[in-house]
Amino acid sequence: MDLTHEIFEGTPEERWLEILFHANRTLAQNELLFLLERLSLLEHSLDSLDPSWEERLKAQENLSEVKKKMGSLAIESMGRILSQNE
Repeated sequence: MDLTHEIFEGTPEERWLEILFHANRTLAQNELLFLLERLSLLEHSLDSLDPSWEERLKAQENLSEVKKKMGSLAIESMGRILSQNE
């Protein structure tokens, strides 16, 4: 298997984890802290708007849209890590 094929193998989430685990520790740490801060802000906002949002999230039927968004966020995160790694 050539390197080009290996690079594009797997889901965006799998590629994101590979990049995260092999990136400079400071870059990976900064990205994880950025994501954690963003998640915290979003959850705080949702709690203020709708205290029962977590129950509704568990009942989410449109998992393909959630999966698509996860892939998109993984790609954005990879871009931030790789652009700082140059």
